[in-house]
Amino acid sequence: MKQPGQKWTLQTSCICMNLPRRQDRRFVLLQTAPDDVAKTIQFIHAADGECVSEMKCRRWNIGKRSYAVGLSKRIAIRRFLQSDDDALLLLEDDVMFTKDFTSKIDFLIDNLPDGWGMFFLGGNHVRPPLETDSPGLVRCVKTHFNHALMIRRWCASRILKELGKKPFRQMFSDQTVGKLQSEIPTYAPERWIALQRHFSSDNIGGMRGRRTWSHTQGSDLIHDDEATAILCVVKPTSRILIMGSPGVCEYLTAVFKSSSRHASQSIRLVSDARLPVLEPNTVDVCIVSNTTTPDPLKHLRTAITHGGWLFVHGTTDQPSRNEDLETELLDQFRVACKVTHTSKGMTVFQRKPSQN
Repeated sequence: MKQPGQKWTLQTSCICMNLPRRQDRRFVLLQTAPDDVAKTIQFIHAADGECVSEMKCRRWNIGKRSYAVGLSKRIAIRRFLQSDDDALLLLEDDVMFTKDFTSKIDFLIDNLPDGWGMFFLGGNHVRPPLETDSPGLVRCVKTHFNHALMIRRWCASRILKELGKKPFRQMFSDQTVGKLQSEIPTYAPERWIALQRHFSSDNIGGMRGRRTWSHTQGSDLIHDDEATAILCVVKPTSRILIMGSPGVCEYLTAVFKSSSRHASQSIRLVSDARLPVLEPNTVDVCIVSNTTTPDPLKHLRTAITHGGWLFVHGTTDQPSRNEDLETELLDQFRVACKVTHTSKGMTVFQRKPSQN
């Protein structure tokens, strides 16, 4: 039993669920997570809803992607149970930590009551939590979203078993975890210390938008899909050309300046209305604000001819358009490229050797 003033000495497995095609999320998590968290993260391949067959999840009646979310959590818990650790810190790859995370986490764990089973570092209180005698902590009644959830070994098998059952009335996996809080003592900070980024969901296990719900103070890490795509690919020494409206140029410049890794980036801004005249090998990366300008292919040709990477806004609502751009660039300008990343608001092209 923990004595007054004695800290928990929990050996913890930190496991993050990440789709192999979303290396950008893995990158930004490792760049922004506290050092003591980042160095312990074990990434596992999350189940991809696009690859789940209808037959596989028919009995669940919740859809392929929601099934994949639950399956990914089961895989993570099984991995944890194969270890000798005392607790699992389950992370989704879009988690973001508040600035005061490191200073608060030890204090909060130290004050968790004996017998606790789950500890939400972030979430959504569907029902109001209860006050406790433990400083800084509340007792969860029904809390959803599992982007940063700590689970004790003694109840992990119980959670795993429940996640593997056929859900009742289309119950999602985080709702299943919420249901278990009536029997497993579950706690949370009075103020969340882990939030979720403004990413579009690949596996529809949640909602769109930055999921802060009630408390946003303490976090100034703002990276949406576009910023993540850029920072993931662009090397610190890259020479950058941005073609776009003043607002877009200002935003993208701020993205680079906000990252200590890219703060000294060499950036050249060009108005959307005119094409730059570039000498060969003077630009490494080009960013085009949109493809609605007159003769957009000329913009794309200029960009991808002079830069190994091309970021194009406003194309992902029409996936077939990305393939059309690849074909047109190759047919008209003999510039071969491929799509390497697609997010909610941006498509990333990589130049490749021309085909004969």
